[in-house]
Amino acid sequence: RGQSTVALKDFDAGEVLLREACLAVTFEASEAPWAAELRRKLKAMDGCCAWQYCLAVRCLSHDDPVRWEDFEGLEPLSAEGVCHLEELCGADAVDETSELSGASDLARCCLEHLKGPPE
Repeated sequence: RGQSTVALKDFDAGEVLLREACLAVTFEASEAPWAAELRRKLKAMDGCCAWQYCLAVRCLSHDDPVRWEDFEGLEPLSAEGVCHLEELCGADAVDETSELSGASDLARCCLEHLKGPPE
């Protein structure tokens, strides 16, 4: 069965529980042409998961092989942002012999798209 959390107090309607700046955001309706093209490619591959990768490219750092100057509106996540992202979404090391050790087809598509100039 599912998990649940029990609050120790009643909360008022509209009460803010957590307030943090977002690490990444994207709006499909106002994407740059390169991002719209990437989204189109990813949706053709997997319509359910494409949005995750469209957001994930906003979480890349200077260490990732991206030609930043070629992609309008795409900026590397700051070192502080990377640390915060790792705190929120950290993963255990993956066994190199595991099926999960390689990048997914969607991740490869993103990487290839971001390695060269926009189409």
